[in-house]
Amino acid sequence: MAVKTKAQILAEIASLLADNSTGDISALDIRTCLNDITDSYFEAPYKEYVALLTQKTTAPPGAIVLSNTFTGTPSYGYTTTGVFTCTLTGEFIDNKTAVFGANRNAFYERISNNQILINSFNSTLTVLSNDILTNTLFIIRVYA
Repeated sequence: MAVKTKAQILAEIASLLADNSTGDISALDIRTCLNDITDSYFEAPYKEYVALLTQKTTAPPGAIVLSNTFTGTPSYGYTTTGVFTCTLTGEFIDNKTAVFGANRNAFYERISNNQILINSFNSTLTVLSNDILTNTLFIIRVYA
């Protein structure tokens, strides 16, 4: 991926057009320029991890990973009833990390650059409980 500024891309286009006056422009030249434009302007402004989480008995959540643009894959831990961790060293930057989940009985919180805390509760939200997460959509975004 070649992320370039607008000025760099305009200079590249001007160079291509100048080459074309002598017939030296190639399909590869055009493809490279278009890839630079795409990489520079259509890339999401965040890294993202999307998974479906399922947690049973005293095991940590298992994940079906749908998408992952982090440098590694998060691991999951079981702390105690209804309390789990999602760990990936150095990825969850303070004031740039957003965590979402699609289970009204679970709460998600970034607690450090390395961990996200997941708490799951019973139906009245009064007692931490296991066996609450079943194919629960879980999203972590870290903005640039």
